[in-house]
Amino acid sequence: MNRLKRILYGNPFLIATAYLIISAIWITYSDYYVLHHYEDTETITLAQSYKGWFFITVSALFIYILVQLNNNKLNELIQNLEISKKEFEATFEQAAVGIVHHMPDENLIRVNQKLCDIFGYSRDELLNMRFEDFITSEDLKRGRELDHELIDGKRDVYATEKKYIRKDGRHVILKITKSIVHNGRDTPEFLVGIIEDITKQKQAEEAVIESLKEKEVMLSEIHHRVKNNLAVITGLIELQMMEEENEQVKEKLRYCDLRIKIIANIHQELYRSENLAKLYFDTFLKEFIQEIAVALSMQKEINLEFNCRHVLLDVNQAILCSLIVNEVVNRMFQNTKNGSRTRKMIVSLDQEGKKVKLSIQNEEQTTGRNFKLKENLLLQSSIIDGLAKQLIANYNFEYDNMELVFTLQFDKSDINSFR
Repeated sequence: MNRLKRILYGNPFLIATAYLIISAIWITYSDYYVLHHYEDTETITLAQSYKGWFFITVSALFIYILVQLNNNKLNELIQNLEISKKEFEATFEQAAVGIVHHMPDENLIRVNQKLCDIFGYSRDELLNMRFEDFITSEDLKRGRELDHELIDGKRDVYATEKKYIRKDGRHVILKITKSIVHNGRDTPEFLVGIIEDITKQKQAEEAVIESLKEKEVMLSEIHHRVKNNLAVITGLIELQMMEEENEQVKEKLRYCDLRIKIIANIHQELYRSENLAKLYFDTFLKEFIQEIAVALSMQKEINLEFNCRHVLLDVNQAILCSLIVNEVVNRMFQNTKNGSRTRKMIVSLDQEGKKVKLSIQNEEQTTGRNFKLKENLLLQSSIIDGLAKQLIANYNFEYDNMELVFTLQFDKSDINSFR
């Protein structure tokens, strides 16, 4: 039965041709049969009459079957069309976003209820409006340019954000995505717009940005005040150094002064930087080692060489690493000041993945001095140990007669807190 339906739903020309051939065969052979089997004119006339009525009945039955099958198929198509229409209308009307169809000349064809709710107009009011009635002037021109690109085939779809005007006069920010529908001749028929109200999302983003700006200002002010307070402390220490006669006490006060200045300088760098939580340690390292040389009047006696890659550290690691470097460099400078003839100090900073490696190489022309320097540094290892534990770092001294190398290794952290 299904095979018969497929045949009958097939090409109408083939069905008509088959019907014509069968009819011609029937008429030809049925007439031949009657004329050769009957001689009486009345009998021949009666047989021809029966033959004709049979042919008409069969033809009528065949036409009935074709019409009935066609009607069934047509009813099925109508039902499917009605279901598709209802599904489309339900999807169109109950969509969670606004939907609009409009002609290329900007006449609105249909809008859904969500779009009416967004703009605050009734459906009839909205369908009788033009774009300039509810789109701000600054967005209208750009929107028309994008629409023309769709109509001209330069793009298939576009998405943008625009300011629209509600019926009550309030401005809302909407995200609109548009495409175009063509008819069978590839002529633009109408444009489809999907519209989503993102006003609250934009307001939330602006609130977050404003909050971040306030926090940045507050953090910048904190860095500035910390730096100023530390400057007061270093000023008091320097006054005490000027009044102190004991050279050993003055030396200890000088070390304390340098340590506090390092922390103050880091806060100063962060205050001047756009990034209030991290700083480029390579730049800071060069500056503060040169400051130590100036403070100890060693800038002319030592040739400083820096081989440093850009390394970005958070404030806590920068402070701890700087304090460790301060202890080492101070002792190396002091060793030179006490009679050694150091000609070069090489400072290297590198990073591989999250691993940061810092080395300080002290090249000595007078043998034996670096051995005493190593002993001096080992005596200060309790300070370096404490700082290295907070930094979660490993350090080492390597020594021969002409060279002492201090190395420090630790993993770069993205967490801005002491551990």
